[in-house]
Amino acid sequence: MAREINWNKAEISFLLSSYFYGSFFTQIPAGTLADIYGGKHIITVNMALSGACALMTPIFARTNIILMFIVRIILGLAGGAMIPAGMSMINKWSTPRERPIMIAFCGSGLFSGTVLTYLTSGLLCAYGFDNGWPSIFYLHGVVSLLFVVIWCCTAFSSPLVHPRVTEAERNHIQTCLGDPVQRKHQKPPWKDIFTSKPMWASIAAHFCFNWSFFTVLINVPLFLKEVLKFEITSNGVYSSLPYVFQIVASICFSSLSEFIIKKHPSFHLLVRRTFNTTSLFGVAACLVAAGYVTCESRYIAIILLCLSCVFGGVAYGGFFANHAEYSGQYTGTTFGITNAAGVISSILSSMMVGLLTPNGEQEEWRQVFYLAAAVDVFGAIVFIICCDIHVQPWARNHDSITINVEQPGIENMPLNDSKKTAL
Repeated sequence: MAREINWNKAEISFLLSSYFYGSFFTQIPAGTLADIYGGKHIITVNMALSGACALMTPIFARTNIILMFIVRIILGLAGGAMIPAGMSMINKWSTPRERPIMIAFCGSGLFSGTVLTYLTSGLLCAYGFDNGWPSIFYLHGVVSLLFVVIWCCTAFSSPLVHPRVTEAERNHIQTCLGDPVQRKHQKPPWKDIFTSKPMWASIAAHFCFNWSFFTVLINVPLFLKEVLKFEITSNGVYSSLPYVFQIVASICFSSLSEFIIKKHPSFHLLVRRTFNTTSLFGVAACLVAAGYVTCESRYIAIILLCLSCVFGGVAYGGFFANHAEYSGQYTGTTFGITNAAGVISSILSSMMVGLLTPNGEQEEWRQVFYLAAAVDVFGAIVFIICCDIHVQPWARNHDSITINVEQPGIENMPLNDSKKTAL
């Protein structure tokens, strides 16, 4: 693409980072609106917009770089709404015990999409129609719009509005959440949210996690090409491999964390701290080691990058699962805030890669990986000091019934008539 249109490396970095400029502004509004009105329609509109942007990308890229910059920002605005809205829906559809596994399972879609994109993009770029690279955007744009059709027919914002959920299942979820069926959503207490210690623990963890995650996601194909000299068709395969491992790791480690907490409830806070620290320290170590791999042993770099994504999956038993524990009804809002911090991190990390690797030499990439490792260590320390597992006073719904969801067996307790009446 860059060869056909004659973009230089600075322009490429500029366009790669422009997605995050748009993404930043929709994080918090999307999460708050999803908490109040439900996430289905937010995801529908923004996924359709994403598909349209993908279809227009080849046309705009060949016309003017400013138009390309604009379409990337619009794509970022649409993409930025997706995860906070999705987290709000997960909070409404899951019991506390199920939530970390559901977050990991739904989050695996992000990595599955990454894997499929890397696998197909390398081949389409080499063998696709319209000079190769435009076929990537056309194919993925069409797939996105097909998803919108399926989503509109099958998705619902909460169990309360789903026509095919049984009354028993609906009451079960609402009982475990401790919310009445007709809940009045309260205005987010912004001051309390931004002065909350566990909130800042999540902000720091998310910022630092995204720094290393997007260093790998956005820039690893460039690292494999410039330093380890992989060909473009194999580059797509090797770039996708780490995310296969992250899909498996996120589901396995989120399940493991909840198994430990269920068996030993007193270890709850320790589990969150341990999993989060293991994740960030492990990713840091793998990135630093990858910076010393040479072309002669380049397959070791693939192993290290795969291992870094395994450690990334451990975070689903850490700060990802911690959000709903302390923020309750404002999960979409708080995740939008921390994800906005993650977007800032993504912008900065992409900019630093462009600044630190002007020549694409290994020593330059080593500085990129050192910086990512230092950021990870900082995030782990802040999370250990500030995290909490209890619903904060500002997150409690005072119109709700109070149920102790940590009581063993509460989620499997049969509902009696008095509970159904209360709901």
